[in-house]
Amino acid sequence: MLNFMRKHADKIIWLLVLAFVLSIGVVSCTGRRRGADTSAPQQARNANTLATINGQDIDARFFLRAYNSSIASFRSAGQSDMIDPKIDAYVGYAALMQTLDAGKRLDYAKQLKIKVSRTEINQQIEALRNAYQLKSDDELNKLLEANGLKLKDLKRDIRQQLTLAKIDDSIKRSVVVSDKDVQNQYKRVRARHILISFNRSGWTDKTDPEREKLARDLAAEVYDQLMSSGNFAELAREYSDDTGSAVRGGELGWFGVNMMVSEFEDVAFNLEKDQISKPFKTQFGYHIVQTEEIEQQEIPLDVDEKELQQQLLNQKQQVALQRFYNKLQTEYKTEIFYPPFQAYDFRMQGELDKALNLYRQISAQNPQSPLPYLFTAEIYELQQKYAEAQAEYDRAFLIQKLNPGLKIPYIHFYQAGLYAKQNKNTQAIKELQLAEALVSDNAHALERIKDQYTELKSPANADKVDLKIKALQRARTAPTADEAVEFD
Repeated sequence: MLNFMRKHADKIIWLLVLAFVLSIGVVSCTGRRRGADTSAPQQARNANTLATINGQDIDARFFLRAYNSSIASFRSAGQSDMIDPKIDAYVGYAALMQTLDAGKRLDYAKQLKIKVSRTEINQQIEALRNAYQLKSDDELNKLLEANGLKLKDLKRDIRQQLTLAKIDDSIKRSVVVSDKDVQNQYKRVRARHILISFNRSGWTDKTDPEREKLARDLAAEVYDQLMSSGNFAELAREYSDDTGSAVRGGELGWFGVNMMVSEFEDVAFNLEKDQISKPFKTQFGYHIVQTEEIEQQEIPLDVDEKELQQQLLNQKQQVALQRFYNKLQTEYKTEIFYPPFQAYDFRMQGELDKALNLYRQISAQNPQSPLPYLFTAEIYELQQKYAEAQAEYDRAFLIQKLNPGLKIPYIHFYQAGLYAKQNKNTQAIKELQLAEALVSDNAHALERIKDQYTELKSPANADKVDLKIKALQRARTAPTADEAVEFD
């Protein structure tokens, strides 16, 4: 058993942490930082702050475990010790988003006074011991300690995971499927609407809460006009921000289930003919809907209604969870303070110029690192500014050349990709060959190189790399001398 533990410790620890930390992110509520000023990088109260939720520092240990377990998954998939810097940046940002989401949900659980008992935690630990054939707590402790963890860390993670699961379960239990829900699967409606968008012209300089209030108030004003015998089509032409339907008096035509966002569908399908809804909110803004015609079909005889009900229940539960997470997103103010994550967040929100400016600041503070230049180059590529992207790669290559001990093979991947976008296939192949020489023991990287050779229509190079990959796979699956003895 101890031999087994030593040989598989990394995998076991990854599975433990993955199961009890990353499983919290079933449905993500990540997105723009609500209420945060995105005009400039935020300044933290102390230099070690990654991010805050309502002004409180997040649990950095939670973030590190989420990040490390994700990186471990890449290494276990044949990535060796070399991780693509772009993947590393994405994993770090995703781990931060998961940490922020979990922090909101755990705080909400406190407000609801959701508790996890010691018995429930011990049951999970016992299940782990059985799953990995650990005979005692002592073996579990030794395994955890060998990887820098303690039993109390595991118990805390289990408590957090069970708490989050209880929140989700309570939301799922609140969902019911009615006979009308089943009938709606075979129903279609013709409707029209008026949309008051959060991004209405003239509101772009407002904060998110201000834009939401403006949209809500204007929608209420339009609704009052409708209730005072206002003409729906005329008001749609005057006020609706859905320009495609506004010119038609708000007409959307016929639609069935799963063709509109869930909030919109719920309202439109539950109105009577010619009834007008009160203003309601979706991700796009505030809507007012009028259902003009309804067409109901009979449920086919060959449809299993119980199975259909279960499918609908699953769908409605996921929608309910997402609405809950969206609600938390509006109730909690989150801010990111770590500059690389700030820059990545700007990029994810499409604010590429802000991301570029921040990466330049990071470069100035870390002149010996080529990484910020790789990210600025990537943004220039997204903007199709290939000359500017090349200049950034040149800076990264120069830093690497001046530091002989610094070898980042992925720079050649990125350079090859830039050449390929400009149809400079010969130069792209040369860069891939340079990368190939630096990643000879990295099956995942070699797979990427093979795919790029194939895209560049270089089958001979692709076949050569394929042979290297197969050799690595054979070496990885061949039993060691110790394993052969144990098997005997």
